[in-house]
Amino acid sequence: MVFSKTVIYIYITFAKENKFNWDLQFWHKTNACPNHFNHLIVDTEYCIRIYTSGSYFNNELTYRDYNKYFLENVQSIDGHPTPKPLRIIKSQLNVFSKKNDIILDCFLGSGTTAVACKQLGRKCLGIEISEEYCKIARQRLAQEVLF
Repeated sequence: MVFSKTVIYIYITFAKENKFNWDLQFWHKTNACPNHFNHLIVDTEYCIRIYTSGSYFNNELTYRDYNKYFLENVQSIDGHPTPKPLRIIKSQLNVFSKKNDIILDCFLGSGTTAVACKQLGRKCLGIEISEEYCKIARQRLAQEVLF
């Protein structure tokens, strides 16, 4: 789950109160938009993994796949303001899921998770409130070639 700094404490509190394990990762946007109004540039997004003991963890990948800190450009996808980098999502899926697992994306957006699942042989269930974003995700998935 990728989100801004304003909700980190909510998820950490939830994990602690329910005795779940948790870990934070960070996406530093190397081409973030300049910001004004007396604020620093919003160049970091956060990802929290909340899990139980015994959850799947792939120990057979490269060193880079286990990083907590990702340097990646912001993508541009027409019609969606905040698409996530495909490389980061694919890395997460490789570490925390197996082929044929079902991945739930409660905020499908432009469909990056669905595209990554398709490329990696996972099944994806996506939920999105915006009809326009659903169209974007469908178009992206139609462009992908199954292997």
